[in-house]
Amino acid sequence: MAILLEFPLPDEVLVSVAAAYVTNDEVHDVAAFCRRLFGDGIGMPVAIVTNLWHVEVETRRTWGMTAAEIRDRLTLFPYYAAFWSKAKVDFVAGVCIQEPNSETLDGPIPWSANALGTCVYGLGIRYCKACWYQDDAEGIRRYWRRAHQLPGVVTCHVHGCALTSAGAGAKGMFTARRRRTDTLLETPGSPFQRAARHEVSVLSAAILKDGAAALRFGDSRERLDCLRSLGYGASNRNLIDEDRLTHDVIHTFGKNYLELVHLVPKGPRSWIHGCVCGGRGKRKRSLPIVMMDVFLSAVVGRVEGAPGPVCPAAESQDDPGHRLLISDAPHDRFHCLCSCGYSFQFDEDERGESPRLAPTSAGPDFARAAAILDEKGWPRETIARVFGLSEKSVAHWMRFRAEASARKLCLERARLLVRWIELVHRSGGADGALAENGRLWRSVKDLWTTLPQNLTPLDCRD
Repeated sequence: MAILLEFPLPDEVLVSVAAAYVTNDEVHDVAAFCRRLFGDGIGMPVAIVTNLWHVEVETRRTWGMTAAEIRDRLTLFPYYAAFWSKAKVDFVAGVCIQEPNSETLDGPIPWSANALGTCVYGLGIRYCKACWYQDDAEGIRRYWRRAHQLPGVVTCHVHGCALTSAGAGAKGMFTARRRRTDTLLETPGSPFQRAARHEVSVLSAAILKDGAAALRFGDSRERLDCLRSLGYGASNRNLIDEDRLTHDVIHTFGKNYLELVHLVPKGPRSWIHGCVCGGRGKRKRSLPIVMMDVFLSAVVGRVEGAPGPVCPAAESQDDPGHRLLISDAPHDRFHCLCSCGYSFQFDEDERGESPRLAPTSAGPDFARAAAILDEKGWPRETIARVFGLSEKSVAHWMRFRAEASARKLCLERARLLVRWIELVHRSGGADGALAENGRLWRSVKDLWTTLPQNLTPLDCRD
């Protein structure tokens, strides 16, 4: 006798339909019911459901859907397929259907969420209270959406509010008759960080619907090229400035969120490096790719949307923590020194589009020089005046110096700059320093294409 399940609602996850049947029809032996619906040894999966031919047979009378249609409409298979190779997609598609008498798929194939990379990162089964209130208003039963069960999703892509977790595993869907300990996935963060987390939800829902086409930077080579154009490239074989990129990714999403989804980047070769520089054959996890796509799209949007140069780490062009000192550079470019300690050359094409950022050594060098002056007892106010920055920015440089200028070469350049700054200070200005020691000026000028105006002789200014 077939099971008369209700027809699935829009974007409903398969187990939600089964849970509604259990709670409404007061099924007491849930395990026996699930064995009958899904087959022996299947359990109550959410992301990837196997043995769907069995579900097709049991629901044919009310649904009239094939196993492949059930897989694509009621499971998370379309989302994960966007990140898999064709061979893996074909294999898992077959595992889902489990056609009887198949030469290659004879009986249930062992699989796990870890093996397939479909774990929910400890977030559990989630629902949106606003969606459920909307269900009540429309006179339909409350149900669990597929888009809410995707990796890293903590906000509703429709309403933007925090999701609620019913705990790990699909059993949370079957507890309507018992008091459930729900947890609101409300993690602390700035409006900027909350917006980034919401974009993870929006993009994930789009991938579930449209596949890999929803990703702007779906290939690792595209992500690497984009990072280089945004100034995250490195001159060595590491390909990217992972330290600075890690800092900006943490700032974008917030450490609390990254801890929640177990993706706090730790040390070199973290998931960030693997997402950008991962070679062939390496396992691709979905959430890191989604997060990097959100991060890159946001930075590109800010850089391309600004009327002039903007630091890639800035939340907007008016971010008070990222004030730029802009000067002319060779080849019709601009040299930008940010108050955060980052420096770069800014270039556009002939139409004023496709901006590209190339990092320079000025930021770390100047930060280290400021630190040396601070250690020598120079007043912060004087140091700030030398570099044309605020005292607050100089204080940030003091904190920045350890990570920005640990290399010996950077320290040598900084010491040379300090010698020039001290000479300018003793001589009453850059012109007097040039007259006293032109050789030192030429050494300084050869190292940096642009210097703060207070350190540049009048005849050498652009």
